[in-house]
Amino acid sequence: MNAAPPTPEPQVALVAPAEALPAVDPPTFDIVRVNPQGGAVIAGRGPPLAEITVSAGGQILAQTKANGFGEWVVVPDRPLSPGPQDLGIEARLPDGRVIRSEQVVTLLVPGPDAEGQERAVAVLQDRGGNAPPRLMQAPFAAPPGQVGELTLDAVQYDEAGNLVLSGKARLSGEVRVFVDGQPIGLAAADAAGLWQMAPDAAVDIGRHDLRLEQIDAEGRLVAQISLPFMRASPAETQQLAPGEMIVQPGTSLWRIARNTYGRGVMFTVIYLANADQIEDPDLIYPGQIFTLPTAP
Repeated sequence: MNAAPPTPEPQVALVAPAEALPAVDPPTFDIVRVNPQGGAVIAGRGPPLAEITVSAGGQILAQTKANGFGEWVVVPDRPLSPGPQDLGIEARLPDGRVIRSEQVVTLLVPGPDAEGQERAVAVLQDRGGNAPPRLMQAPFAAPPGQVGELTLDAVQYDEAGNLVLSGKARLSGEVRVFVDGQPIGLAAADAAGLWQMAPDAAVDIGRHDLRLEQIDAEGRLVAQISLPFMRASPAETQQLAPGEMIVQPGTSLWRIARNTYGRGVMFTVIYLANADQIEDPDLIYPGQIFTLPTAP
């Protein structure tokens, strides 16, 4: 009886592993300048020769191509709409990959009825909360002789609800931050005169007195700011919905209404929607979270 032929071993095709694509840094913002009417100049960096797309509120605002050094600049054909909106960037590489920036610029455009030297507000933020916010354009131009003086320009929270502050100061010396008279941290201005600070410990929920002091190299007090401050709960800050905002220094209900609805007299819409946390319409606190309802 003849034995059955041996079963052939299965053949396995060997496939060479695909070559890993090189990592590429995402695009970033360097400059955002917006006039009260919404005309903008936006510049930044990205992968060399990538196609750059700048969006506003999820809609394409402008497109360009980065040069061989990765530098790009756009001047949109149409003005930005009045009110709050976010700017984002995407880069399409020559190999077809699309990389979204981790940065987003939150804008508040005054519109044609802006008063005096009032400008659009632009705050650079990190989508993942891994970097503190940075003010790119303040709502008012600094008066002559006050450039480099101590300012508090932005109040934000990270994902855990911890306080993050930023502003401007003289290049030399330290910025000391106090809450209810207790020191919570130090900061120093960089080469552009900007400072930012995130305390090691979270500030308790509720109202506080916030004080900033700038001390020169010889230990002398050269500038000071005091203002009330309101810290919301981490749950509130983690669940900010469209149409909600964190009140910033120097803001009033009138200005928020004018930037949001085009008319300052509509501040009553915001007041009624947030009456549970506003005792006096003339007194609102940095750090409060307001709902901005759709205008009637």
